[in-house]
Amino acid sequence: MGTYIVRRVSLALLIIFAAIVGTFFLTRLIPSDPAMLWVGRFASSEQIEKAREQLGLNDAWYVQFVRYVGLLLHGDLGVSTRTHNPVVRELVTRLPASMELIIFGMTFGIVLGIVLGCLSAAKPNSSFDHIARFTSVAGVALPQFWFAMILQLTFGKVLGILPLSGRMDLRLGLYHPVVTRTGFFLFDSFVSGNWIAFQDALLHLILPALTLAAYPIGMSARLMRAKMIEVLGEDYTRTTRAFGIRETRIFLVYSLRNALGPVVTLTAISFVYTLIGTFLIESIFAWPGVGSYTAQAILSNDVPVILAVTLLVAILTVVLNLIADLILIALDPRIRGWEG
Repeated sequence: MGTYIVRRVSLALLIIFAAIVGTFFLTRLIPSDPAMLWVGRFASSEQIEKAREQLGLNDAWYVQFVRYVGLLLHGDLGVSTRTHNPVVRELVTRLPASMELIIFGMTFGIVLGIVLGCLSAAKPNSSFDHIARFTSVAGVALPQFWFAMILQLTFGKVLGILPLSGRMDLRLGLYHPVVTRTGFFLFDSFVSGNWIAFQDALLHLILPALTLAAYPIGMSARLMRAKMIEVLGEDYTRTTRAFGIRETRIFLVYSLRNALGPVVTLTAISFVYTLIGTFLIESIFAWPGVGSYTAQAILSNDVPVILAVTLLVAILTVVLNLIADLILIALDPRIRGWEG
């Protein structure tokens, strides 16, 4: 077990270092001048040259790379060329909004997908199974931006029951402000007993969260159905039935545990996919998170922000896959033997 974890952690660190190297050199291929972005396009040549000296752009590439790695080791992700603020500070400010949206959408999507997959596997080829399979395929196939606009049109414009954008109504925020503790509006308003703000934050969260949940629902439902049908047809499942064990216990205890392994791995992958999906979704719903911040950085060629977000996504991908591997070991200890 210890050797397995050491190997996985070592591989994770190697992949993260490769991501640092790759993103650093790829951003150098972007056809833009960070010095000009720093001082503005109407700056004089003297101001641009001074900015190049200040940003260290005249140094050799290996000097810039060593300095970049050194800053990373100290938790410094650089300064935005667009806002002139430290990237770390801006990410920390915006990250809670994105995490609240992703956690809410992912939790709803994975749980609903598992339930749909289990119910479909319990009654394959039934009417419910056909509806669930169609829903799961639609969740994966439909473009997120199209689904987001359909939700806005239906629930915002036509029915008028849900807000179209933002995290909270601006006027309501003036009269019932949320006391910020964690940056998660639902949690902060709940803890402080600000129920009006809690209700408003929840209403604003529903549409973007449903948009993000579409892909996890579709993938987890399809995978769970296929795996449950496979497990229910195994020899050991038929043996447990022969011993007179109740079908409910066979389904919920023995079969469900063995079928959850691939779903755990899918959850890790879906989380990263959902994080990347927020780049567009947050822009559509005017959600003030990392996604909309990154979209603005890409449009303005803000290289330090692009580097920081790319590195953040890479680290999250590696860490979540590592956690998924460890959970798989807990669910199925035979994996240790296969890896050993």
